[in-house]
Amino acid sequence: MTRYYALVLVPEDVPEDEACDAAFDLLSPFILTDSGQPEDAKFDYLLDPEDISVIGEDEGDRNVWRAGDIADKLGQLQVEAIVTPDGRWHEVEPGQMWDDEAWVAKGGEILLRQPGCLALRHVLHT
Repeated sequence: MTRYYALVLVPEDVPEDEACDAAFDLLSPFILTDSGQPEDAKFDYLLDPEDISVIGEDEGDRNVWRAGDIADKLGQLQVEAIVTPDGRWHEVEPGQMWDDEAWVAKGGEILLRQPGCLALRHVLHT
């Protein structure tokens, strides 16, 4: 069993109070369900930014930012996957960690392509 952080980029026209629902919609195709194991399954359950704050993980951090504001801080956020508004899943390569230079550069580029999107950090569990 593994848990890791993922960012979900929600389009900038989505109101912030609807961002968690929009992020869940983007993550849904990647959830392993009891009814089967989809090819694209990446995790079996998640904690959204609100859940993370309730359990006290990352206290004082909202876990929601504008993508452009965190592009240069990606390594500090320990993110191993990013889901973009078009529903694409981007993740570290096998053998990479969240702070690997190549991943941080790739992830930063993804964030800078859509700087106005809300980036919501989730905890995913496999």
